[in-house]
Amino acid sequence: MTPAHIHLVLNHAPLFGLLGAMLLLLGGLLRKSHDVIRAGLLVAVATAIVAVPAYFSGENAEESIEHMQGVNEQAMEEHEDAATWVLVASSAAGIVALAGFALGRSNEQHLRTGATAVALVAAVGIGIAGYVNNLGGQIRHPEISTGATAQAPAAEQDAD
Repeated sequence: MTPAHIHLVLNHAPLFGLLGAMLLLLGGLLRKSHDVIRAGLLVAVATAIVAVPAYFSGENAEESIEHMQGVNEQAMEEHEDAATWVLVASSAAGIVALAGFALGRSNEQHLRTGATAVALVAAVGIGIAGYVNNLGGQIRHPEISTGATAQAPAAEQDAD
């Protein structure tokens, strides 16, 4: 597995992990299910853990593709700069989730408060991660870049 492949495997985990955690937490709060809330908190903690290698695998991925044809250097730099905020949001959600677990053992209101806080942090993190993943896609996918136009392959243009 190449560094770029490892990064591609891991880089969607924060987005979908935070989304899963938020949905579980909201469902648990609505159904007043402490088990579902705890599951959502656990997903938030797991997401924070996986966000670390997702973030740190980016530098090696960059080094392995930066000299390839078709790489958008500007998108890569923007992706790299913004990715720090995904790590921050994922880590914050994981830390608040751990606090929710700890405080929720003795007080169910603290469990619900922790779940609400994690769901809010996750909602912000989802927005950030979606933006960062979109920037990452623009590194080698010109078809999703703003203002990209479809062009016929060179062979078709020559045939005209």
